[in-house]
Amino acid sequence: MTRQKKIHRHKFADRFPAIAAILLLLITVALLQAAGELVNYPLAKGIPGYKMDGAIGFIVVSLIALWLYKRWFYPEFEGNLRGGNPREGIRLSLFILIYWVITFPIQFLFTPAVFGWPTFRTLSLALMAGFVEEVSFRGLPVSLLMRQWRNEKRIPVIIILTSVIFGAIHITNLFVGADFGSTIMQVIGATGMGLFLCGIYLRCGNLWITIAVHSIHDLLCFLDVAGIQNGVVVQEITWFSYLDLACSVGLGVLGIWMVRPSKRAEIRRLWNRKWSIEDAPADTDAPADTDAPAVVV
Repeated sequence: MTRQKKIHRHKFADRFPAIAAILLLLITVALLQAAGELVNYPLAKGIPGYKMDGAIGFIVVSLIALWLYKRWFYPEFEGNLRGGNPREGIRLSLFILIYWVITFPIQFLFTPAVFGWPTFRTLSLALMAGFVEEVSFRGLPVSLLMRQWRNEKRIPVIIILTSVIFGAIHITNLFVGADFGSTIMQVIGATGMGLFLCGIYLRCGNLWITIAVHSIHDLLCFLDVAGIQNGVVVQEITWFSYLDLACSVGLGVLGIWMVRPSKRAEIRRLWNRKWSIEDAPADTDAPADTDAPAVVV
């Protein structure tokens, strides 16, 4: 027996793609925070030593958010965690090894006292950031804009828009005790990191890659037990802050390079496959066909 699947309409996203993506980003951040704490509450009550900002709750709600997003666009979307070209993502992510090799060994050699071993706490915070931030700032808004904007010339807008918002939101760390100067530098550095991660995601279309890179990077940063506490930069600006910033900006430049004009047709073809979109001319900027017939399965 066959039945017709319901096709959702996306009139607001079709008319106002950028606004829809920004609203989706901000709403996702807020909902994942609230839902993650809700899931973590019984875990914190039942598991000795488990904290409200533990990774389990946030990972669970992040995966649920990705599933709901995929179901909302069913049967169009392949999903954020499936398909694409993960090998390409792994290859491009290796650039971050340059950052890690330059910064962390140098800081350890000059200030070994500030480092601590990874703990369950720092691992939990790193995984939480990796899942929540990649889903909120890359997974959902980037994929939505790649659905709505078919024009290859819009790809730089996508990477810059989402990365600037990602960097700017780190200013909220001031409200939880972060140092002002270090926070401003973190905003700039996070923007660079966002460009790098978004470049990888656009090229490979698989969010597992950026989640892994993001989580490992944050875990390494949290080894700086003197400068970062509970995921917040509390130390004032030092010589290492400038080195770290320079490396982050360098990664941002690499992110922009990843979506250079010679790669945009390849990026567009990859995302057309993920969205089940027929290849369109490079100058096409039409929204998705909301009047497409329902799929029979």
